[in-house]
Amino acid sequence: MDYLAVFILAAIVAIAELVARYKDNPSRALRTGPAMLYIAFNGAIGVIALYLTKVFAPDLFGYSDCVAATPPGDCGKARLSMVLAASLGSLAVMRSAFARVTIQGEELGVGPSAIIEIFQRALDREVDRQRAFRRMDELPPALRDMPLDIVNTTLPALCIELMQNLSADEKQALDQRIKLVTELKVHEKMRPLIVALILQEYVGKDVLVRAFTKIAEDYKDVLDEIRDARSNAAALVSAADFGGS
Repeated sequence: MDYLAVFILAAIVAIAELVARYKDNPSRALRTGPAMLYIAFNGAIGVIALYLTKVFAPDLFGYSDCVAATPPGDCGKARLSMVLAASLGSLAVMRSAFARVTIQGEELGVGPSAIIEIFQRALDREVDRQRAFRRMDELPPALRDMPLDIVNTTLPALCIELMQNLSADEKQALDQRIKLVTELKVHEKMRPLIVALILQEYVGKDVLVRAFTKIAEDYKDVLDEIRDARSNAAALVSAADFGGS
């Protein structure tokens, strides 16, 4: 039971890391092969740590004295201490690094953390591959017809306000990424798609779709006014060009 408890605790910590890492759809990320291997690896490290503790430091928490006592005492506290130390302590050790080096533009840890980073990089690639096309398919089909003024400002603002737990750093990073899309002069037809993908990463598919639907349905008159104004402006420019020629 001690080994099972250690495995479960260490696995829960690994799951929490993955959930924090893939906020837009953590359940799908957890179902990938590398994610399951990463969780099992963390659990196995905890089990090994508990075994080593029992073999080389049986008296660390008074467990051996408790078991050897006549009659045997209540060893629950000692067992709990060993389980917590093995599960949490092993995870801390595996994430430690003696130094950080940069190899071909990537920063790697020198020490046990290098193994964790290898798993995380493989997991990142696998999740990205499996999620890439799904993320695009999950976007509202009518997104491309939404005016750019709404896509760049109103839609992100509504999504941010719907989410109560976004940190100030996350909001700032989101704002900067959306501004970058505008500064890079991405084609107008592609800009709504890219902005929506950025928003989806921070707020998730469901919030993005709800926010888009709310704007598209409840404020259709405002969208029509914006489209009409843009069409009229384009017509005036075209007429001026034609007259000038």
